[in-house]
Amino acid sequence: MVKRKVSAKMFFQDREFSNRKLMNQYTIDCLESFRTELRFVINLTADYATGGHSDKSYHYQGMAIDGNTKAPLDLFIRLAIKHGFRGIGLYIENGLIKYFHLDTRPEAPQMWLGFIGKDGIINYIYRLGV
Repeated sequence: MVKRKVSAKMFFQDREFSNRKLMNQYTIDCLESFRTELRFVINLTADYATGGHSDKSYHYQGMAIDGNTKAPLDLFIRLAIKHGFRGIGLYIENGLIKYFHLDTRPEAPQMWLGFIGKDGIINYIYRLGV
C-alpha cells in the first residue's frame, strides 16, 4: 500500500494562477477534483498564457496547466484521466515525474511521455488515444 502525502493545501487559491479569471472553469473544476483525490501537492508552473508555448497550445485558451508533483506515476495518470484531462504530458527523470502538462482539449485524447536523460535531453514516446 502506498502511503499518500496529505497537504493542508488542498484547494487552489487565486494566487497560484497567473490569471485565474482567464482560466476555463471546466479545467479548474477538473484540476480541483483531481488534486483532491490525488492527495499530493501540485505546484502550478504555467496556466493561462499569451506566449511561450506551441502555436496551438491550450494554454492560450485557459484550458491547460503545467506543474510538478511527487505523486506516483500510475496514480497520477489514472486520476488525470478519471477527472477529465484529455491531454496528458509527463516528463520523467529517474522514474519520477519531474514536471507535467494537463489539458481539457475537446478532441481525441492524447498522452505523451518525455524521459529526461542524464545529459538533460528529452526522449519522447507518444501514445495517442488515452
